[in-house]
Amino acid sequence: MKWTIIRNPNAASGKCQKIWPDLRKVLLENAIDFEDYVTEYPSHATYLTREAISKGARFIIVMGGDGTVNEVANGILGQSFCNPLDILFTQIPLGTGNDWSRTMNIPKKFNELSLMLKSGTEKIQDVGLFSYKDDKGNEVQRYFVNMAGMGFDASVGEVANRKKAAGKSGFGGYISALLGTLFSYKVKPMSIKIDGELKGDYQLFSLSAGICIFCGAGMKQCPDALYNDGLIDVTLIDKISTFKVIRNVPALFSGKFVNNKEVHQFRGKYIEIVNDRETLLEVDGEVIGKGSCQITVLPDSLRVLGT
Repeated sequence: MKWTIIRNPNAASGKCQKIWPDLRKVLLENAIDFEDYVTEYPSHATYLTREAISKGARFIIVMGGDGTVNEVANGILGQSFCNPLDILFTQIPLGTGNDWSRTMNIPKKFNELSLMLKSGTEKIQDVGLFSYKDDKGNEVQRYFVNMAGMGFDASVGEVANRKKAAGKSGFGGYISALLGTLFSYKVKPMSIKIDGELKGDYQLFSLSAGICIFCGAGMKQCPDALYNDGLIDVTLIDKISTFKVIRNVPALFSGKFVNNKEVHQFRGKYIEIVNDRETLLEVDGEVIGKGSCQITVLPDSLRVLGT
């Protein structure tokens, strides 16, 4: 078994690059056979993944965060060289949030990672397909493996990504972005259909559509989501006071925030959302566009390795 590592040297403000020599040493000591590709710009991981697959790669590791996981997953799911389920996919979690790896129970310690690569547990997970229109009216599609969102969450993600680019990453940077955005964010009108049924009109604070449970470095935005049930879990927060959001920050990590009257939960296979055209959209922590969108679940679409 030869692994292909797609590594993002800029993940976690350069931490990924700094620890690569130590990780490389541990992999060699544990007789892990590998070759590595290094990303150089945004979306490069998608291109590198397709290139590696075209050359026969079937065991792929992401070395980076959730954004790089998303890019590599899009490379796997968007290529035509083989059935995506012929590829085994996992992560060395070195990003800011590492939320997908929480669900897959991927260890962070290097020796435990090496053991997982030899004798981990294979899982088949669902994937989300996110569709929207760009500024020119062209339809854009993007796969996601963890969670998509819009509204406040996407606005926080945009600020947090700017902080990461400036070297202010980590949990503290995310909380700083969350609190800073909170006092300037304005709710926007939206409506939502689940499997063709109109669920209502809302003043959108935030919406999360989850294949998995976590986002924002461990927040349980979709606390009841199952990665292999063939459904997308939706958590919608209607207009809510700033004070109540602050009071509920601890409840975001336990999942108990869903008990608030402003929170609505849905589950389905096809989600249609009509948004204000300035509403930000994100997938797996990366802001990708604005406006209305559709989300479709693709059951049993990605083969992954965890513990």
